[in-house]
This record gives sequence, structure tokens and C-alpha cells, in this order.
Amino acid sequence: MKARLGWPEQRRQQVSVLLTIIALLLWSHSIIYARLEIGHWGLIGGIPATFFVALSLLTVASALLWVSKEKHGKLLCLQLLILILALGSISLMTGGSHQFTNHGYRNLGYVDYIVRNGHFDVGVSTYFGWPGAFVLSAIVAKIGSVNPE
Repeated sequence: MKARLGWPEQRRQQVSVLLTIIALLLWSHSIIYARLEIGHWGLIGGIPATFFVALSLLTVASALLWVSKEKHGKLLCLQLLILILALGSISLMTGGSHQFTNHGYRNLGYVDYIVRNGHFDVGVSTYFGWPGAFVLSAIVAKIGSVNPE
């Protein structure tokens, strides 16, 4: 059973575009006022309510197009990209470190260990199962007199 609104297709698309624009504005507002506050529920305490309203409006905007007879692939793709960007940027919004940044610091630490000690310690991590990238980075840093940081 499909839920149908009594709206014409063009009106449904216009409402969806309007809701998407409002969601973008609310998300922009939430970026400005987000803060790093980790509580009982994690980062949720540091995220303004406008962020969650924006996600809700974006979901409603997409749902209006899902039940449509016409194909709205480009607009649905845009809404999906906005949703992915909004959810993926939560840790950056709150001032915490991004999930990919932590790996970079860890890798930098391994390279620095090789540069300082001249070898790598196999027992340190499973990362050293194939240490080629770390050894090569250490060689480049040592030959080029480059600080790995």
C-alpha cells in the first residue's frame, strides 16, 4: 500500500526542493553552534537541535519523491549526498578529530619510531605485517632530512 498525497507531481517536487533548502540552512546554522561536549549519549549533547530538524526535513523531502510516479534521480542523489555529508561531518562540527585523522597520526608515529630507532618492532602492532610503506616513508624522511611531522 503506497501513501499518496493529493498533490500534483510538480508541487511535490517544489515542496521537496524547498525542504532541502531549509534543511541546508538549518544544517549550516548547526555547524556554527556545535560544540565538543561528550556526555552520557556521546556527541549528541554538543549538537544543536537544528541539526536533527535538518535531518528530519531532508528525510521528508526525500520521502516525498520516493512515492512519486516520476523519476527524480538527480534531486534524490543530491539529498543523499547532503545527508552523507551532514552525518559524516559530525565529529568535525563538534571540534573533535575526524576518524581518518587518527590513522594518519598513528602512521606518523610508526614512521617516527623507525626514523629514531633504525628498525621497527614487530610486536608493536599488526600494522607491521607489511611494513613497506612505513620503511619507505622513514627512508625518504631520513635521506631528505625531513621531519616526519
